[in-house]
Parts: sequence; structure tokens; C-alpha cells
Amino acid sequence: MGFTDDVREALINRIGKGKRFPNNKRMADELGVDPSQLNRFLKKERGLNADSLGHILTR
Repeated sequence: MGFTDDVREALINRIGKGKRFPNNKRMADELGVDPSQLNRFLKKERGLNADSLGHILTR
């Protein structure tokens, strides 16, 4: 597993009932990233740009 996979797994583990974020949209809003970009990243359809990755890592 690489860095990108580690970030993806950490995000996925924080989404769901009883977790920090109830859904992907709330996570994206709080992290300051576009919800569709976050969804595609979590589904392994694309990576994140440097700005989005920076928002996620600082929050």
C-alpha cells in the first residue's frame, strides 16, 4: 500500500453511521474539497490535486 492508498483508507474509515462524518458530502464540505472529486478519489477513479490533498492533510 502506498501513500495515496493510506490516505484513501483513512478517509473511508471516517465515514458512516456513528463515525466522524455521516457521509461523503459532509466530509468534503468540512475538508474544503469538491464532493465529486472526493467521491471519485474514494472510488479509486482518480487521484487528488495538490490543493485538495493539502486541504485534507491539514484538516
